[in-house]
Amino acid sequence: MTNKIRIAIDMDEVIADTIDKFIELYKLRHDTVIRLDEMDGKEFNEVLPEDIKATLKSYIHEPGFFRDIKVMPGAIEVVKELCDKYDVYIVSAAMEFPNSLIDKYNWLAEHFPFISWKNIIFCATGISDSALLRGVKAQGPYAITYSVLMRAKSKTVRFIKASHNLQEKTIRLRSDNREHQI
Repeated sequence: MTNKIRIAIDMDEVIADTIDKFIELYKLRHDTVIRLDEMDGKEFNEVLPEDIKATLKSYIHEPGFFRDIKVMPGAIEVVKELCDKYDVYIVSAAMEFPNSLIDKYNWLAEHFPFISWKNIIFCATGISDSALLRGVKAQGPYAITYSVLMRAKSKTVRFIKASHNLQEKTIRLRSDNREHQI
């Protein structure tokens, strides 16, 4: 057993350059150039021309989409260094897109082989109802969410139901970059 402090590192846009994958994909398949400076504070679909916005979700569902994403520059070296001092876990949402689970696991095995399979955690929170998770439900001033957390080390699958008091929550709007009551 280790006495190291545990830290968790997200995959997408932390160690895996997902945005670069989108940029290259749209350049190749649609001859559309998207620049990072156009994305300031925006989601990728917000910078796509209207006539091809619908393609984004289908591309993410393709087998192999998450398998060949580039590693963020310096990520391997930094994560190795962190592993010397901390008990490092890699955490990623991998349930929304069915093929992403195996793609992400294999990607980690290739690029971060020094991270034990025991330190990989995949999770998801339902937005809309699916076969695996219920979507967000409104109950008076509360939002009820359903999540799943899977950990290889302990071979556990945890289902979590959470209640969020919307009278106490705020949301940051991109339009003015300020917090607003929900």
